[in-house]
Parts: sequence; C-alpha cells; structure tokens
Amino acid sequence: MLDVEEVIHVEIEGSVHVFTLAEATSGQLATYAVSFAPYASGGGSIRIDKRRGLADLEGQLRRIGILDEFLEPALRAVRTTGQTDIPRVRLTPDEIAELGL
Repeated sequence: MLDVEEVIHVEIEGSVHVFTLAEATSGQLATYAVSFAPYASGGGSIRIDKRRGLADLEGQLRRIGILDEFLEPALRAVRTTGQTDIPRVRLTPDEIAELGL
C-alpha cells in the first residue's frame, strides 16, 4: 500500500484544455480558460484557471511543463480557433493544486 508521500508524487495523466472566454477589446486583453482533465476521472466538475492575454497564457502553459514543440502549435490554435487541447500531460496532485488546475 502507498503511503501519503508516495500518493502525492504519483503523476496523473490527462489533457490540458484551453479556450477563449472573452476576445480582446480596445482596452482589454483577451481572457482564456485553462483546465486539466484527468483521463481516469469519472467526470464531474473541473477547475478553471483564468489567464489575461497571450503572454499570461503562455507563461501558465510553460509552468504546466508544456514543451516548446507543443506550446507553439497550441498558442497558434488558440489565436486562430479560440481553443486547443494538449493531450498526455502528466502532473502530480501537488502540481495540480499549485497551478490552480
């Protein structure tokens, strides 16, 4: 049986979802929602982290650990379609909490 310390360090695999909540206006940056959906989840509610502007969104995706080879296409998709999914992301429960996901 795993002890508490081992459970905290177990990685959870899922997808990071990004979508535009509000488009940029003359005085406001666009607002984006970032969420993490574990594959093993039985459904239910997910936490949404709000980001203002592409630079803030990019910073959060880098903190999550998204590599440049996946980051650039994801940001391009958000700019052109308003959303993107980044599959096969692994985070520990601590990382999920620290990132607000």
